[in-house]
Amino acid sequence: MKNNRKYCQNLRFLNILYLGILLFANQCNFPSLDRVPLLDLLALRSTICLANPNDSICRSNLSTPDITSPTIAFTTPTNLATNVPICTGTPCRARVVFQFSESMDTSIQPMGGFFTWNSLSFESTPVQITYVWSTTTFPNDTFTMSFSWIWFPENQRIQIMSDAVNWKDLAGNTLNANINLEFTTGYINQSYAISDTEQINCYDDTNLSTCPAITATFPRQDGIMINTPLARNYTAPTLVNVSDYITTDLVSGLVWTSCNLGQTGPTCGGAPTIYSWANAMNACASYNSANAGSGYANRTDWRLPTRWEVHSLPNFVTFGPSMNLTAFPNPTTNSVLTLSGTSSFNTVYLLQGNVGIMTTALKSAASFIVRCVSSPTPIVTKNYQDLGDGTIRDMNSNLRWDKCTLGLSGPTCSIGTGTLLTWGAALNACSAIGPEWRLPNYNELGSLIDNRFSLPAIDPTFFPNTISAAYWTSTSAPGTTANAWTINMTNGTTQGTPKGGASARARCVRNHP
Repeated sequence: MKNNRKYCQNLRFLNILYLGILLFANQCNFPSLDRVPLLDLLALRSTICLANPNDSICRSNLSTPDITSPTIAFTTPTNLATNVPICTGTPCRARVVFQFSESMDTSIQPMGGFFTWNSLSFESTPVQITYVWSTTTFPNDTFTMSFSWIWFPENQRIQIMSDAVNWKDLAGNTLNANINLEFTTGYINQSYAISDTEQINCYDDTNLSTCPAITATFPRQDGIMINTPLARNYTAPTLVNVSDYITTDLVSGLVWTSCNLGQTGPTCGGAPTIYSWANAMNACASYNSANAGSGYANRTDWRLPTRWEVHSLPNFVTFGPSMNLTAFPNPTTNSVLTLSGTSSFNTVYLLQGNVGIMTTALKSAASFIVRCVSSPTPIVTKNYQDLGDGTIRDMNSNLRWDKCTLGLSGPTCSIGTGTLLTWGAALNACSAIGPEWRLPNYNELGSLIDNRFSLPAIDPTFFPNTISAAYWTSTSAPGTTANAWTINMTNGTTQGTPKGGASARARCVRNHP
């Protein structure tokens, strides 16, 4: 006790009496230690023990306190990652995962911001986020954010920010640095069975004609090839619950809201609501919490459709609007928005409802109508097989394609020149290859578009040296009979092109085998 009293006297003299409680195990009565730096306590203990190793304080079991800030071990996706999948896991959902270096305090509700790029800067974007803590290495060291959009928008720069003070470990230490996670999403690898365009009329290069009379000069055009490759088959608007109407594409498996958002009833009465891009994303997401959480029509995976999905909607019998009016009553002629962004980040793909073409518009425009989609799971991905004879088989649609653009040949399609043709010349050139060979219709050619690739937007492994330019389809434009639809292989946009001009190229197709 004599040595202990001596130490107490020294501590009082140094005006750090409050250290005694911890260092001398209650042998001296000192004030509170609330404001004592823990490192100072340990340093003083080390000094005392160096001078007198046999002192009782040196034999006491004092554990080292946790004063280390937690860190982020890794994130999924990683910071500045590109081509990030728009959904992960089963079911496939928009998620971001943070794993920390230790167990975290889950009683604290993390706060932060979600931002998307508008071509000039990041801007705050409303979205509902749910959080789940789980265990990877330590209890509650993994934090998963799930987004109400179901899928992230395609080709979009995204930023997630949160201050370090919003995150603490079990000892109360704050995160070592603010969170600033930035990544860019890619395009989904997506494929569905392909249906016919429903075009039943035949055309020459300027006017509507009769199919038997036109067969010789404009062969195997869309109106002749009925139900090719598969007959289109929609359900009529189907009532689920009290007032939810859905239309199912029985070929692709896609389930659509029968009406544009804002319209109601079996005939889709009323005017559609006009949305901005971000509000459109959230409008579809809100359908998942409808009916007390059971979802619109008992589905909880409603989202904005992709470019590929919207591409499948038009039919080419009607004009203004170009939609199946039985399956989708009162569709209006406005443009239907997609979640697919273009390479410029500030524009998005949309379907121009009046004529059925795919085009682009500024994301900032508040002029979009919305039709939501629910897709089957699991997602079917594109699957091609090189048959080794200059043709490529689509294993999903069972279509057999020319590997090369007409006019090109060789293993890498590098011999020759891609030939510019009139519409009639393209029809005849494909038909001349052999039985069943034809110029593809709008839906068939559109199935090759793959925005994971650019300039051109097609898989270069199976379709090398494709030219980033317009390619003919066999589908005429009902509203302007002197035009046929072309698809631009640069990015998948479509337009009506005068049939008489040698202004587009061709790739031929047939059913396999």
